[in-house]
Amino acid sequence: MAASDRNALLDMGFSTNKVDRALAATGNAGLQPALDWLIAHIDDPDTEEPASSSAPEPSAASDSQMTDAHDGEITAEEATAQSLRCDECGKLLRNAAAAEFHAAKTQHTSFSESTEAIKPLTAEEKAQKLADLQAKLAAKREAQKAQAAIEAREQERIRRKAGQEMAHMREELKVTEMQKAIEQRKQEKLDEKAARERVRMQIEQDKKDRAAKEATDSINTCVLAKRAAPPLHRRHGRIRRERHRIHRSLGNHVDLTSHILLSHVRHQREAERLASLGQSASPAGATSASIVQPPPSASSSASSSAAKNYTESRLQIRVPDGPPLTTTFKADDTLEAVYQFLAAQRPGSSYKLLQTFPRKVLDGPDRSKTLKELGLVPSAALVAQP
Repeated sequence: MAASDRNALLDMGFSTNKVDRALAATGNAGLQPALDWLIAHIDDPDTEEPASSSAPEPSAASDSQMTDAHDGEITAEEATAQSLRCDECGKLLRNAAAAEFHAAKTQHTSFSESTEAIKPLTAEEKAQKLADLQAKLAAKREAQKAQAAIEAREQERIRRKAGQEMAHMREELKVTEMQKAIEQRKQEKLDEKAARERVRMQIEQDKKDRAAKEATDSINTCVLAKRAAPPLHRRHGRIRRERHRIHRSLGNHVDLTSHILLSHVRHQREAERLASLGQSASPAGATSASIVQPPPSASSSASSSAAKNYTESRLQIRVPDGPPLTTTFKADDTLEAVYQFLAAQRPGSSYKLLQTFPRKVLDGPDRSKTLKELGLVPSAALVAQP
């Protein structure tokens, strides 16, 4: 009978390995236990492996003894003390192995010995069993397919959500970087404005210092001029003496009036020259101790003597492609040092320095001159022209 059950299971579409494992697992208890075992283990991957060699092989004697009986069931002639009945559901089982399989499947625990025989399944019952099995298999496959669709939709939802979160994070990062760039630009503008303000204040301070210096020099010049000019009565006495001297020496042939006027003009020019140089022209040659006299060299000018008091020159260079360049040089530095500084700040470009007032191009021989000689102390504004 086991061979017929095996053929019936093969006809249902089960593989040879699955059928053999089902029969071996149920101890050849019949078609129904084997079907139940196959349904319970339909998704197990190891059911496709060949059954172990220890599984009982169907023999010809057992086939002849179970010709008309259902596998796993007994007849009245075959009833022995080892035949078992499930007291909970009333099902007859051939041996202890079939009882263990039935207990594992149904969780029934009450069994007793029985001598009743189980009728074999008819062709219609086998066909019905096969149809039920196929329906169960189809239902299980549909359930698995529906579960797979649900899992796929859930995975797609998770993927879309992750993509949206990633896009949102990228947008937030972009906004943050833009805000940082704006803040940095604002800070740069504030720093540039503060630098321009410092330069403007320095220029204003230099102008004030220069105006104060010029006022002081003018006051000193006026004082010296007053001290250098002789009093009026002394000039009149000197004129009279000069007139008498000329009259005695030249006689009546020379116009005394012309000589007196020429002498007077000469004395005035001499007094003005001494006053412009800051030198006292008093007869005694004495000057006030509060007035500092410059060196008696007639070739040096008042602006040159004032410039000697400065040891540094603050230059502001306006360039066409950026903010002005402001730096400090020594008064004895040459114009070539300024050109080198400009080349270091603007590499790859060639410029010429222009003085705005009076307008003059500082190039050529001027490069070897010092900033003091060019009149660029204590401060000056230059223009870099390409």
